[in-house]
Amino acid sequence: KDIVTKMNSYVHGMVKAAINERILFSDFTFGTKTSGVRSSGKVKVLDSRDFAKVKAIAIERASYRNIGALAVYIGSMTGMRISEVLALTWPDIDTKLGVIHVTRSWDHLYGTGFKPTKTDSSVRDIEISPSVIELLNKIHQEQAASYLRTGYRDEDQMIMRDPRHNVITDSACNKALHVIQNKAGIPEDKQITFHGLRHSHVSYLISKGVDIYYISKRLGHSDVTITMKVYGHLLDSQRKQEAHKAVLFMDQL
Repeated sequence: KDIVTKMNSYVHGMVKAAINERILFSDFTFGTKTSGVRSSGKVKVLDSRDFAKVKAIAIERASYRNIGALAVYIGSMTGMRISEVLALTWPDIDTKLGVIHVTRSWDHLYGTGFKPTKTDSSVRDIEISPSVIELLNKIHQEQAASYLRTGYRDEDQMIMRDPRHNVITDSACNKALHVIQNKAGIPEDKQITFHGLRHSHVSYLISKGVDIYYISKRLGHSDVTITMKVYGHLLDSQRKQEAHKAVLFMDQL
């Protein structure tokens, strides 16, 4: 219902502008009523066991010939949006500092190329583990060898190019994730989309007690209240643990 309400307001705004410019003479949105189901607000995530399976299969399958699996692996390990993953270039990988520099997005809807990140705060550095760097180095070598054989040169130094030299689509990423989830034995009704990797990434970090303020910065949220609003329900179990510790510490005072 939230989506329908927003869409109704967008159309209503366009109609008002059209009337002001005398393109239309009546408001056809007048009297419309929005309907739909109110969302529970809860995000769909994989539990830690299934999430671990997805990560393991993704890293096993990821290669220059299977860039979709690489995208799934990076998404699960960083919590990056799909548009951010697709926009990655080799200079964005800082092997010395062990971070990924997120500076822009990729227009996977209309195929116009690079575009700014979703928000200013989305420009950020994400810490990555040595295993991520090791896999990226391996694929970089595979890609360079292929380009040398074919004589292809990529001025943009894109990571997510397939062997046909095209940046893979969001559909290809979701298809790769679907194949991996099937391989992991995850039932259809429990499977997630690529964006669900972002949610699962957060859910796993929260379950391990990682500070919510750090998670917020890692995701590129402008304010921790946004993170709390989306993932607050995932903090319930952690909140109970913290409450127990608080009572225990006060008793020890």
